[in-house]
Amino acid sequence: MIDPNWTSLLPPVLAIVLAIWTKQVYLSLAGGLWLAWTMLSEWNPLSGIAASIQGAVDVLGSDAQVILFTLVIGALIATVEASGGVRGFVRFLERNKWVDSAKKSQLLAWATGMVIFIESNITVLVAGSVARPLFDRYKSSREKLAYIIDSTSAPICILIPMNAWGAYNLGILEGLGVENALMVYNYWQIGFRVVFGQRF
Repeated sequence: MIDPNWTSLLPPVLAIVLAIWTKQVYLSLAGGLWLAWTMLSEWNPLSGIAASIQGAVDVLGSDAQVILFTLVIGALIATVEASGGVRGFVRFLERNKWVDSAKKSQLLAWATGMVIFIESNITVLVAGSVARPLFDRYKSSREKLAYIIDSTSAPICILIPMNAWGAYNLGILEGLGVENALMVYNYWQIGFRVVFGQRF
């Protein structure tokens, strides 16, 4: 721990200077936060990073994990977009005539939302980054894209018990005393029982 002196002004000064220089408020605040925790960690920059992240998690509570997860996935998708991966995928789809009209671009957005059911945030980010250039090219509205993605992200994810939504809902069902909650929740199992009888 350091005694309060003139160095306690360094983190806010750094945040203000970074904000003016980069025009990035969040990055500047993170820089000021990092410097403050680095100072409290006896000027160890690595401990400052760890303490900054832990401090943010402590302040944000349980929402911090969701926010950090979304930031990491968003950064990954932004990297793929910046490296030309999305552009190459769109060219591949158009070259093979899989997407050559507005209706097919809408179908692609819908199919992406149906297939990527790992987590609803991932579905939104991936489907949006893949379908947005196609929607722009074929003059479909972005509002329609937003509707299609929103209609297929969380609603599909909540039906699949193999992700966070499924685990959460199973926990709620078991907390309510529902016996064999997985069977009740698993709509696929119910479908098999209807089609193939009780032996499944």
